[in-house]
Amino acid sequence: MRSILIVPVLLMLAGPATSGADEPAGIATAVNTFAVDIYRALDGGQGNLFLSPASISYALGMTRVGARGTTAQEMDRVLHLPADRTAAAAGYGQLMRILNVQDKPWTLSLANRLYGQRGLTFRTEFLATVENDFDGGFETVDYRSDAEAARLNINSWVARQTADRIDELLGPDAVNAHTRLVLVNAIYFLADWMSAFDGNDTHDLPFHATDGTTADVPTMTQESHFAYTSTAELQALTMPYKGDELEMVVLLPSPDLGLAGLEERMSTDNLAAWLAGGNRVNVRVFLPKFEFTAEFNLGDTLAEMGMPSAFVNRADFSGMIDGGGLSIDDVVHKAYVRVDEKGTEAAAATGVIMRATSISPPPEIFRADRPFLFLIRHKPTGVVLFMGRVMDPQG
Repeated sequence: MRSILIVPVLLMLAGPATSGADEPAGIATAVNTFAVDIYRALDGGQGNLFLSPASISYALGMTRVGARGTTAQEMDRVLHLPADRTAAAAGYGQLMRILNVQDKPWTLSLANRLYGQRGLTFRTEFLATVENDFDGGFETVDYRSDAEAARLNINSWVARQTADRIDELLGPDAVNAHTRLVLVNAIYFLADWMSAFDGNDTHDLPFHATDGTTADVPTMTQESHFAYTSTAELQALTMPYKGDELEMVVLLPSPDLGLAGLEERMSTDNLAAWLAGGNRVNVRVFLPKFEFTAEFNLGDTLAEMGMPSAFVNRADFSGMIDGGGLSIDDVVHKAYVRVDEKGTEAAAATGVIMRATSISPPPEIFRADRPFLFLIRHKPTGVVLFMGRVMDPQG
């Protein structure tokens, strides 16, 4: 079932993209390209896989506002953002305002928030950009003296934003006394099918796994008119939700190609091509019901994707706080999805946990209180120019 899970989130959050990087479509393109990249990075070939690339992109996009130098350049490449951080932030903001429209026949909401260490002075420009473009409020907590209270506070906010579907984004050891800032994104989606399935038509039918085993699973069925296309590689079915602005696309690989073959062919261009076709025809649909959660620690994955400097002591987040001194400790992501006869519910949250880089062990002691040797050398060549010893500093 893994192939049908990434695409709905991708399409819910980004439509056709043809304009500049500082406009919503530009950020949509960036999110979609990042989605393909991170899917491929996380795909272990086994088990279900579900995530919200938009949630991850928004959380990292806020973090990028405070990055500078090599750290910023690496983040731009991984997130496919323009080098102009002001334009990127504005694009995120415009897209978010479009998605967060109220009074629709569905629920779709994105929310962002910062939790900073009490007593630290974060840069005004950084906080203003996050507030203005990401609608991200700033709250002070005390990681130093009570990291557990801060963790529970953050988790409570995420639970409220996701209708309790993500009730513990941060695990017991996620933050500690060295944590200085947590940037959080939460996304929630709830919508009914435009053409709902009848529960009376749901039956246990065979589902053939990639390992060759077969199991009977609850399978929804209906016959209706949907956008549909078929090629030698796959069948693509588009099922709209009420309001006809959001949709789920199911990509079913041919038996000869298989899921692994389809994933190997997945690229930004191929995905766009798969989603571009389709005529509205009468289709008999058989779709399994499913519900599950997924969680990831994305630090190693993102470093391998091309932004390693953000996770080490040389990270440059000087745009967040005077003098810098912050690096990303981890990026945690949790997601939930339920697809049934009525519609779809999905939620996800991402937390970027930042720690102080100036945590140093006690210094070693070098006390020259007895005779010693010394030398003076030319560093580029290593040649020793002077050499001596000190038996009595007073001569």
